[in-house]
Amino acid sequence: IHGGILAVVGRPRVLGRGDAVRKALCAAPVAVPTLFPAWIVTTGITLSAALMNEWHASWAILALGGWLLGLTVCGWAAVEGWHALRRAYARWPESRAGSVLTAIILVVACVASVRIRPEVWGTDLRLNGVGAVVLALAVTFWIGFPVVWVALRLAHEWLSPHVRGGEARPL
Repeated sequence: IHGGILAVVGRPRVLGRGDAVRKALCAAPVAVPTLFPAWIVTTGITLSAALMNEWHASWAILALGGWLLGLTVCGWAAVEGWHALRRAYARWPESRAGSVLTAIILVVACVASVRIRPEVWGTDLRLNGVGAVVLALAVTFWIGFPVVWVALRLAHEWLSPHVRGGEARPL
């Protein structure tokens, strides 16, 4: 879902919003058949844990292949996501206020999660400091930032043009 949203708001300037939405909706069904190859790759990666207990050359080859393919796909996704994020940020009229609010959410989430050390739901596992910071980052960018974006977007729409300083850049 986040990838689809980023595909629309981070689309190239030559692509209209409607076309971006249509392309994202057409890409969604393609994601389902790609789950099977993704499961094969993750199975190869999980063989790394089995190799800690028992060595088999075939497992090592599968694990190495899984890691190489998995890291390649993740690297490609990171590059594509970074480019889309930069395009979305460049056309976001409330980027300064949104950046400040997101930074505040991140700091509060980091401090709170490090002090409280949240428990992973459904387990007896309590996060250490690094895990708490990773959780704070995830909460900030998967929940906090979208809430900030929507709230600022709605506020932007409600303000009159003379209050917001002229016309907004279109999303």
